[in-house]
Amino acid sequence: PVTCINFASPRVGSKNFRTATQWLEKRKMLRLLRFVNQNDSITTVPFFKYHHVGIGVRLYGSEEEPTIKYTGKGGCFCERFSQIWNNSIIANLNLSYDHKSYMTRIEKDKPALEKLDLNDLYKIYHPKD
Repeated sequence: PVTCINFASPRVGSKNFRTATQWLEKRKMLRLLRFVNQNDSITTVPFFKYHHVGIGVRLYGSEEEPTIKYTGKGGCFCERFSQIWNNSIIANLNLSYDHKSYMTRIEKDKPALEKLDLNDLYKIYHPKD
């Protein structure tokens, strides 16, 4: 499959883009791993009609381990609300943000991140239709 690993990406596609991406993922033709820092406001824009795709890895500045979630549809109301809140500009507003913190957080989480296998993540996190 085509594999894309990106960092600090804003929302990039419409609902149709997300549907097409999920179609390719389901057929094992595409794998996406998207890294975001907690409190990175760039990853929350544009606000409306654009969506994240793939498996998201959220990095934290604290000792907290990275969290991993599939960014497509699904989940109960509480999970969906949490996902919407965590991807909102309000929850991530940071006027003094520095993208160098991505490298700092990746280095901090290197032991945990080196254990990840993208194909295994898709087996765990990608919804089965």
